[in-house]
Amino acid sequence: MNYETGKLLINHKKFKKAYYVFSKLLSQKPNDFRFNFQMGKIYYELNDLNKSIFYFNKSNKLQPNNPNILFNLAVALQGAGEITKAKKIYLDLILINPKDVKSYYGLFILGIQNITNEFYQNLESIKNDKKTSLFEKCLINFMFSKFEQSKGNLDNEINFLKLSHKNCYDSNLIFNNQSDFYYKNIISNNFDKIIFNNDFEMIPEFNKQNHIFIVGLPRSGSSLVETIITHNDSNINSVGEFHGINTSILEQIGKIIYAKDLDYKKLKITIDKKKFQEGLIEKYDHFEKKIYLDKSLENFFNIEVILQFFPNAKFIHTYR
Repeated sequence: MNYETGKLLINHKKFKKAYYVFSKLLSQKPNDFRFNFQMGKIYYELNDLNKSIFYFNKSNKLQPNNPNILFNLAVALQGAGEITKAKKIYLDLILINPKDVKSYYGLFILGIQNITNEFYQNLESIKNDKKTSLFEKCLINFMFSKFEQSKGNLDNEINFLKLSHKNCYDSNLIFNNQSDFYYKNIISNNFDKIIFNNDFEMIPEFNKQNHIFIVGLPRSGSSLVETIITHNDSNINSVGEFHGINTSILEQIGKIIYAKDLDYKKLKITIDKKKFQEGLIEKYDHFEKKIYLDKSLENFFNIEVILQFFPNAKFIHTYR
């Protein structure tokens, strides 16, 4: 049980185990800024922003002016509606590092008017810098598209959006190529042909709830629907775009579908029910409230799988 193990668990979305690791580490060294920082990340992923802010603040006091800590604190404050505090941190980070694209983007999300002429010129300079990463260029081009939209220059807006999308895709090319292959060739042709084996005993406390899954295409209003539901029912906890179902499927079939000699036209997808339920419990059981809302939009491919494990699930299809 060590720091690196805990970080790996967070990356794999195994937050319950990660929480256990960092709770133990904090009991031994409560003033280690790294342990407090990781605990803040865990609570942020669990959508408990107040506790996330508490641990990020503590980490910041122990290690003042650390840009990574400050940025994560700003994001958590922004999510909690503490807009003024978040804005101040983003501005401070830009003072520390005028090339901090993520902080410009944080300001932009708070309001396009926060990007002054000076900041716009900074972003143009950063974009032309060879050292700027593809993902940073993606954010810059997206911001520029919105500036063009505000001016009514729709052709320029679309051009910047195309650049942004290409930068984003290319910034994680291997993963995105694999995702394209999975959605275009695997799950879209097999979502209704999945074979379930190894019958399992349902855990009533976990399976019986009317969990909610929002599905559809991006920009269809899913975030608005999510907000309306969670703000009007305190017993529903949003896990956001958690991708827990998809991850659990790929844990079982990933090695098969990405094999070099795969003939995907003859592929049969088989899921071990017992292992799948164990994986779901590990991913979702750490959320405190009884009903969770998952808006991983790709779940429209996974409805048959979801109903095997959550027969009382509710689905909301957003579209425009």
